[in-house]
Amino acid sequence: MGTDLDSLEQIEVTGKRVMVTFGGVLTPQLFGSTTFNLEHDRLVETSSGIVARQKCQIPLTMISAMAVTTQGNPVFLIFGIVTLPLFGLGLVFILLYFLLPRNFLVAHSNNYITALNCRGPLDKYHEFADAVMRDASYAIDDVTALAAIVDRVV
Repeated sequence: MGTDLDSLEQIEVTGKRVMVTFGGVLTPQLFGSTTFNLEHDRLVETSSGIVARQKCQIPLTMISAMAVTTQGNPVFLIFGIVTLPLFGLGLVFILLYFLLPRNFLVAHSNNYITALNCRGPLDKYHEFADAVMRDASYAIDDVTALAAIVDRVV
C-alpha cells in the first residue's frame, strides 16, 4: 500500500510559458510564466501571459510520464538552412542551434501534454519530475488497494 497522500508536501517549479503545438513541437512564449505545483493528489499547472490565463489540474493517477528534455531552437535551424547560400551566413545560425539549446519540463497524461521552459540549473526540475512520478505511483497504489477492498466487499 502507498503512503498517506494528505501528508505529502507541496512543491513547485516555475518557468516560462510553453505552447505545445501540432506534432508536439514545444514553443516558448516571449511573455508570461508557468508554475507546476505538486499538491497531495494532483499536478496543478498555472499559466499566465499578457492576456491568457490558465489553470489545469491533472490527477496524479492520470500522469503517465514526466520528462526533462533539451532541444535546439528550430528558428535557428530554419534560418540557417535558408541563409546557407548567403556567403555561409547560415552556418552561424546552425551553430547557434547547437550552442543555445532550450530545456523543458514536460508532463504527459492520458490525453494532455503540458510543459514549461526551464530556467537555471536543471536539478530542481529533475527532482520535481521524480517527486511527481513517485507520488503518482503512490496514488495508483492507493487506488489499486481501494479497488481490492471494494472487490472484497462486493
